[in-house]
Amino acid sequence: MRALLRGLVAAACLFAAPLSAQDIEVDPDLYRVSGVAFNDVLNIRQEPTAASPIIGALSPDATGVEVIATASGWGMVNSGEGHGWVSMRYMTREGDWVKNHLPKGLSCYGTEPFWNFGFGDTGTAIADWSLMGWGSGPVVYYDVWTGSAQNRGQANRGFTLAGDAVDAAGAIRTEYCSDGMSDRAYGFAVDVILKRGADGMMVSGCCSLSN
Repeated sequence: MRALLRGLVAAACLFAAPLSAQDIEVDPDLYRVSGVAFNDVLNIRQEPTAASPIIGALSPDATGVEVIATASGWGMVNSGEGHGWVSMRYMTREGDWVKNHLPKGLSCYGTEPFWNFGFGDTGTAIADWSLMGWGSGPVVYYDVWTGSAQNRGQANRGFTLAGDAVDAAGAIRTEYCSDGMSDRAYGFAVDVILKRGADGMMVSGCCSLSN
């Protein structure tokens, strides 16, 4: 499930190194650190080069690390309220996507207004629209449908959420996404349409594989 980072402006803002949008591939999945000595760490660097400043580190036994994009043997990961790059030489993919389904544990968020929802493993999802005035707290959704776009493959996926008071439907795309409030990076963008009686609302946000 791969897509090129969209927008030369976004790429120019993200990377001070001379990388073009064509050099960066958005391919989010979960990885574990491998091949690092037990008494060492895998450095997270500001840019995809060994000469770049270190901004963080991953432990030698770290698992469930979301790599959002890759470029020339480096992988983009989040660190604190920002993001950096690790050498993919020391990362092993551990994701287990199922064809035509959303990745397990995928969580989506939006800001101003704030909202969130996450997909479970058994056809359920938990959402919280309360800060938008559309509920009093988390809501469990059942009979969730997901599927890939017929003409775009797994890079575009749709879903429906059926709830007691608020129904939702949306589309998730594999592309670079920013929450607009931090320098953290995301590999999925989402648009959600909410329906409550005669009222409707559309919100947009980002999604992550790591909670």
